[in-house]
Amino acid sequence: MRISYYIIYDRAQHISDRSLRIFELRGRYYQETQNPWLEQVELGLTLWQGTFENREDQWLRWCNQNNQVLPTGDELAQVAENRAQQAESHAQKLAAKLRELGVNPDDIET
Repeated sequence: MRISYYIIYDRAQHISDRSLRIFELRGRYYQETQNPWLEQVELGLTLWQGTFENREDQWLRWCNQNNQVLPTGDELAQVAENRAQQAESHAQKLAAKLRELGVNPDDIET
């Protein structure tokens, strides 16, 4: 099939002394590489310690070329939710300030 990469994630290190091994197709053979950046797919892999789906552990995560972990869909959704809550709080404070100044924010046209 000529798959460009194959990755072995062996967290318990049953196969070798390293939990992450990356092999890249070079010519007709696969060679192990220490570079976690997968050039052909423009993604990297990294080991990350943290909480995912309510479980604290070491995880295999996608990363960018600077080895910064890419957020999961749930993490992106949480960031968006936090921003929306901050915007709502800010809007409420502005509306209260306008009311203090004698302006009804509901009467302002947008």
